[in-house]
Amino acid sequence: MKTKQNTILIGTIFLCALFIFSGCKKKTTEPDPIVKDPPSFVMDGYTFNLGGVDYVRFIFDNRTEAVKIITLTVTSPTSQNYDYTGDGSVLEKDALTELPDNFPKINGFWSFTFTGTRVSDNTAFTSKSKYQVTK
Repeated sequence: MKTKQNTILIGTIFLCALFIFSGCKKKTTEPDPIVKDPPSFVMDGYTFNLGGVDYVRFIFDNRTEAVKIITLTVTSPTSQNYDYTGDGSVLEKDALTELPDNFPKINGFWSFTFTGTRVSDNTAFTSKSKYQVTK
């Protein structure tokens, strides 16, 4: 009699453990994707006078990594946009690049929005920089 009770007790404990522990599967979660900071562009500029009109010329330095620029939007302090399209060439780290146009000298903050891809892994980025033109 005791053997039958012990067998029923052990069977019941086994079935309970089976139901409890089979439902406790650990959920595997994908790790959060690594989000890289956008490349850093440092702006500089110089002013000059041409025919009695003051202009500014901008230069930028790619400080982070090799990239391909797809578009560059320059926004003046008066909110006028100047758009440039990249030619697909690689802009190496620490490369100085001068924009090809003269801009009217308008005092205030000029904004630069770079979009492109990293050469290392072909991931897209958008990076913003500012430069202040003063007297």
